[in-house]
Amino acid sequence: MRSRAAVLWNKMVDGLTVKKILLILLGAMICSFGIHNIHQRTNITEGGVIGLMLFAEHWLRLSPAYITPILDIACYLLALKTKHIWHLISLPFIC
Repeated sequence: MRSRAAVLWNKMVDGLTVKKILLILLGAMICSFGIHNIHQRTNITEGGVIGLMLFAEHWLRLSPAYITPILDIACYLLALKTKHIWHLISLPFIC
């Protein structure tokens, strides 16, 4: 019998192709370029995780490399804690 983690891993990588991986990397590069070269340099901020990340970097001198994953995980945990969103959180929805 396969573990739950193995089943979830297989569902996650099912249909994952080199093209999809390259598109994800391209999107991450565009996002990183925009955050670093536009938002940080011009002191423009916005709401959400990016805004909190820029706030933490500017005022607390915390590296975005450390604070962004922490903020992302906090958002997912908050969403999972909300009872009304359980039907939306499923692997096909995230992928």
